[in-house]
Amino acid sequence: ESIIMSPLKDLFRLRTGDPVLRRQVFTGVQTFSNLHTYRESNTYIQIQLHLKRNVSTLNNTTDRNIARRNATQNWIDTIVIGQKLCPFAPPVRGPPQLRIALSNASNATDVVEEVIKEATILVGKDKKGTNEKEKQPHPQTTLLVLDEELYPEMRSFRSLVELSWRLQTEAIDDHGYTPMLQLVLFHPLAKHDTYSEYNNIGGDGDAADYSIRSPYPTIHLLQEEDVMKAVKSGYKDLELLPSRNKAKLREEGLDVCQKRLDSCME
Repeated sequence: ESIIMSPLKDLFRLRTGDPVLRRQVFTGVQTFSNLHTYRESNTYIQIQLHLKRNVSTLNNTTDRNIARRNATQNWIDTIVIGQKLCPFAPPVRGPPQLRIALSNASNATDVVEEVIKEATILVGKDKKGTNEKEKQPHPQTTLLVLDEELYPEMRSFRSLVELSWRLQTEAIDDHGYTPMLQLVLFHPLAKHDTYSEYNNIGGDGDAADYSIRSPYPTIHLLQEEDVMKAVKSGYKDLELLPSRNKAKLREEGLDVCQKRLDSCME
């Protein structure tokens, strides 16, 4: 391995990393007299530390992404479908009908942009009117799963609700998707009564809230045409489904519902 190639390989690995460090590598190509000198230099040590930090961050992010995807799929299979909370979920339990999108957002503006992107994919047209269905499998419904580590404010259900008002305006209404899409929220601490003050940790909550609880903060993009199909499907007493779900979960109790949700993370 030549003295020139070694620093250049490290430079490539840095990619868009610390610009000062990248400059030092360029300088190193000209100043290091041999490979041993380069390996012993402070520049080399800094590069390796930088690379290790990047790998650690990447591994943590990758692990969280895997956890989010798996937990969300488990929730769909064992709770949404397994507990018959939504009779229309089984046909769209997996791809390509279901798209599970993992958010990288760390602020509200990022989430708005992600919802715009997912809405565009779901509706099937880009901003120029191009039909995206021909370019990629077309999902019927989308779950955008947020990362609480990147966006800590989303640990609060109330914050997610308040964010949804902005999403409705900037991602849905402003882009002409209002007649086509609905936004539905799920959250680990979701409450049907958003502004109630009870604390589930103390055991004074309502088990019925587990009908809208998910392992991670999740934004469901639902197509209006699918809602209308469900309404016209002939499903018996469809309007009573939310009440039946609440009654069933209350009968099971808080402990059972929480353990079942926790098991989605395993």
